[in-house]
Amino acid sequence: MAASITPFQRLREGFYGTGAMASAGSEPAPVAFDGPAELRAQVVTEQGEDFAKAWIDPCRWDQGSRTLIARNAFAEARIRRDLGGWMTRCRVNVEASAANEHHHQGAAA
Repeated sequence: MAASITPFQRLREGFYGTGAMASAGSEPAPVAFDGPAELRAQVVTEQGEDFAKAWIDPCRWDQGSRTLIARNAFAEARIRRDLGGWMTRCRVNVEASAANEHHHQGAAA
C-alpha cells in the first residue's frame, strides 16, 4: 500500500503554484475597463500599457461625473499622482470606491 502524500509535502514539492496546476494555464482573466476606449487609449499614451492594465482597467467609470472609481485609496492616490496633469486637461476625476468603506464600517459595528 502506497503512503499518501500530505498537503504539506505537495506544497514543498511544488505541486501548488508553480507546479502542475500553474502549468495548466490557470492565469486569471484580464480585467476589462468599463469606460470609454478613447479614455483608456489616452492613458496608454500618457503612462503606457502596463500602467493602464495595473491602475485603470480595474477602475469603474461614472460617465455622468466623468470619474474613475478606483478600487481603493492607494489606487486613487497613484492615479492622481501619475495622471494629475492629464486629468486636469481632460476634466476627469478619480475617487476611491465607497464599497470598501461600507464593508469596514459594517464589520466594526
